[in-house]
Amino acid sequence: MVSIFRINDPIRILGILFVLLLLRLPMIINGFPLIIPELGWMMVGEKLGDGGRMYVDIWENISPLSAGIYWLIDLVFGKSQLAYQIISFLLVLIQAIIFNQALIKTGVYKEKTYLPALLYVIFMSISFDFLTLSPVLMATTYLILVVRNLFRFDNEAIDQDIFKTGFYVGIATLLYIPSVLFLIMAILGLAMFKTSSSRYLIMMVYGFSFAFIIYLVYLFILGGIGDFYDVYILSFLSLNLERYFAPTQAFWLFSVPGIVLILGLLKARTEGGFVNFQINAQQVMAIWILVALVSLLITPKFATYQFIILVPAFTFFTVHYLLLFKKRFFAEIAFWVITFFIVFISYNGIYNFSAGLNQVKYDLLIVKDEESLVEKQKKVLVLGNHPSYYQNQSFATPYYNWRLSQKHFGNMDTYSTLIEIYRNFEQDFPEIIIDKSDNQFAAKLFNNIPLLEQQYQANNENEFPTYILKGNIVEKEIP
Repeated sequence: MVSIFRINDPIRILGILFVLLLLRLPMIINGFPLIIPELGWMMVGEKLGDGGRMYVDIWENISPLSAGIYWLIDLVFGKSQLAYQIISFLLVLIQAIIFNQALIKTGVYKEKTYLPALLYVIFMSISFDFLTLSPVLMATTYLILVVRNLFRFDNEAIDQDIFKTGFYVGIATLLYIPSVLFLIMAILGLAMFKTSSSRYLIMMVYGFSFAFIIYLVYLFILGGIGDFYDVYILSFLSLNLERYFAPTQAFWLFSVPGIVLILGLLKARTEGGFVNFQINAQQVMAIWILVALVSLLITPKFATYQFIILVPAFTFFTVHYLLLFKKRFFAEIAFWVITFFIVFISYNGIYNFSAGLNQVKYDLLIVKDEESLVEKQKKVLVLGNHPSYYQNQSFATPYYNWRLSQKHFGNMDTYSTLIEIYRNFEQDFPEIIIDKSDNQFAAKLFNNIPLLEQQYQANNENEFPTYILKGNIVEKEIP
């Protein structure tokens, strides 16, 4: 396989497409579970389609541009997991081609090869949740464009290219906020490939800021800047993150690409014959690794799919590792060993055909079918961190993300908070309220706001408190 894709021939793109189909199609056909963040993206897209405003009517820490894309998908396809998978498939293919062409045109390796595209699609299949359309996947597209531009700076680069590089980081950040850290990589890469200049630095920072200026103007028109800061920015500054699996499990899932990454780094550093540009490119990708690892510490939802951010670095140094074998036969063996383990870990993670070797627990990440409601297409409010109940439902009020909702429900002893809660209910009354919280928040809520209690009747059929909206809602104001 290495010998086939080692050749610089654009027809190899068809081979990349075939390999990507081979890796993903069986999972897509057989189906795999819906993950909780994916359910959240669909719910946000649906709510925006119903006229909701992000961070005002929807409290969820999804980056604004990603939310807009999920809205467009819902507009065209509805709440379709298959649509997410197909768009993800196409996006990974595009990323692989862009990344590969950037490496060929700039001469990063000693050979012009299509191995980067091949390895990229393989590494992008390491876990089943890599197959959905996550914010980090969308942001990686623009981060690859950043690297492409940085590698071009060794040649003549005009101010427009430097501006675009900063702008790409800005777009990536609007898709996935931890991408802001890659501005550090862009600035250091600019210093490596281009003569250090305050003018160039200002141009790049201006390009980065320009993306945010456009969005802030939009927020200013809607009057949502304060909500954007309170709901979104503060959720990161407080590091109030959701963890769907233990960080130690990442060592198992990413052990193979991690080992090969280290071997590729060592091999590239000890091998001679690289020109200054190629050494600088290796240093830029080493910085990528460091920035990506730090970004995982501030990611809003710590899950396996967030490690997509490391795939370009895995690919870059694994290609070095394979190309620097003096005997091509050993490169072939190394490639098939890497591919086998990645495919095995990926499929074993979802189908569990070897439970003893499946060290990654997806229980917290997967939507639980047993928590789905019998009634469908109802407007629901879940008090407590149990988003699985929103499956096949719509959510009412802004309180989708329970952690963010603590801003109100954890502060019900103030009159101003109670007024805001009632107004949020009044604008969008839930048809069903499910109280899965440990502190019986529904009872406390009704005790503090009797007007709300009048609108609901208790349902004793469930083992947990459930409240059903009465048929006639009387519009009243809080005195």
